[in-house]
Parts: sequence; C-alpha cells; structure tokens
Amino acid sequence: ASHCPSCKTPIRLRDNIPVLGWILLRGRCRSCGCQISPGYPLVEFAVGAAFALLAWCELATGGANLPPRTEAWKPLVAGLPFDWVLLGVWLYHVTLVSILTAMALIEFNGTRPTRGFYIFAFCAGLLPPLAWPELHVMFASKMNRSAWTTTDVNVRLALQYLVFGAMYGTCLGWSYDPRRSERQRVIQLAAALGAVGLFLGDAAVSIVACMVAATLVLQRMLLSAGWIAAGRVPHVALVLLGTLTTIVFWLTLRGVGRPLESGARAMQGAAVLGACALLAILFHAFGRKPPQ
Repeated sequence: ASHCPSCKTPIRLRDNIPVLGWILLRGRCRSCGCQISPGYPLVEFAVGAAFALLAWCELATGGANLPPRTEAWKPLVAGLPFDWVLLGVWLYHVTLVSILTAMALIEFNGTRPTRGFYIFAFCAGLLPPLAWPELHVMFASKMNRSAWTTTDVNVRLALQYLVFGAMYGTCLGWSYDPRRSERQRVIQLAAALGAVGLFLGDAAVSIVACMVAATLVLQRMLLSAGWIAAGRVPHVALVLLGTLTTIVFWLTLRGVGRPLESGARAMQGAAVLGACALLAILFHAFGRKPPQ
C-alpha cells in the first residue's frame, strides 16, 4: 500500500489522488513533514497522459487506429450509443500500459518484479479475451487481409504469442549485453515483450521488437560516445514507448507487422535477428565492459 518513504505511515485516501494529492500536500508528508519526491506526480501525470492518448485514439475517434471489423466502431461521444466493445479494448490496452510502466519503474529502481506480479500480468492478458474474445484485437493472418479478427482465441495461441515475444526479448537482451550480471535485465526485457505478444499478438510484438532493437543500437552508440545517461534508460521503458507507438499508429503500421503467409513472418524475424547481430557487433567492437 502507498506509504511515506520516510516514516512509513500509510497515505490517506484523500491524499493519494494522482498528482492532485501531491500538490495539495505541497510535496510533503502529512504526518512527518518529510519531502516526497516530485517523481511520483510526474510518473502519475505521464501514465494519465498515456491513458488519455489511448482514449483519444480508440474512444473519441471510434477506433480510428484499430483494424476494421464487420460492425463499425462507434466513438464514445454524446448522442451516440455506448460501444462496450471499444471501451473494453481500451481498458485491455491500458492494462498492458500499466504493467509495462510498473516493470520499467521496477527496473529503474534496480529491483525485480515479484512472482505475484508476473502471475497477475499473465492472468490479465490471458483471461479477459477468453471470456470476451473481441478484446483481443489483431490483424487477420490469412488471405492477405488486414481486417480485425478474433478467431482461435485460446490458451494455446496466447501461449504461442507469449513465447514469441519472450524469444525476441531474450535475443535482444543477450545480444546487447551477455554478461551474467545483466541476466535480470534480460529476463525483464523478455517478460515485457512476452506481455506485448500476449496482449497484442505476433504482428504487434514484431513491430515493437524492431523498434526496441533500433533504440538499443542507438543507446549503445550514445554510450560509446560518452553519454553515460543513456545507460540509465530502462530497457522496458523502450518496450513501453514502442507499444504505445504501435497501438496509436496500428492501422498505419499494419504493413510492417502484418502476419502474412507469403514470407512476411520470416522477414520480421530476420529483421529482429539482424538487429541482434548488429547489437552484438557493436558490443564487442566497443569492449565487453560498457562505459561507467
């Protein structure tokens, strides 16, 4: 539960309102008067802005970023019927954003997620689509169509997408830094991309993995040039930014990650593996020990 970092006193409900609670308390604990880091309201504002961005793209515009379906998406504005499917899809996506945000903050603080956190993330991605298949929005994989589909939403397929993303994350993490001391970051990167695959499917996780690979290459170059601050960026934060970009521009990016049968999946995998190879070359070229 939320508590003061100094005196450990539980924060009251009225003081725990995101952003506003910190402002009303003037950044200090009500009990001991100790200063509370401004990082808390900044994170709360950033997460709220991400929620608002997805609400604008998926709710206000009637799913303009989502693949088309048989029954058109209806924007949630005054005077129009309430589209429960669209609202459910938005809630499903903000759940993924929340999970990735928590993982990024945990990595930034130098700690590791608990087993219960991983179980919660797995259940949050797997169980809702089993009960409500329309939540699992993805592009059709047959006949070169880019339409919205909910076919074959089952445990086997969900686990396949999870493993697909986890393999991407493992390859990226080990190629970036294969040292034993960095194993935990590899695990967290694999778990983050696995969650993306579980929530969004193989097409989306391919796009996100390519984005993460490109940013990891840039991060390694900045580190070699002496930009030490670049090494402090959590790798899961890159997954978070890539996931937000993919959801917002999903319809635009469908040609990049569309899981077609005519070799597109092989091309996606080759692109990610090529990025992994480039990361490994950069790592060994600039030394096994990154700049401190």
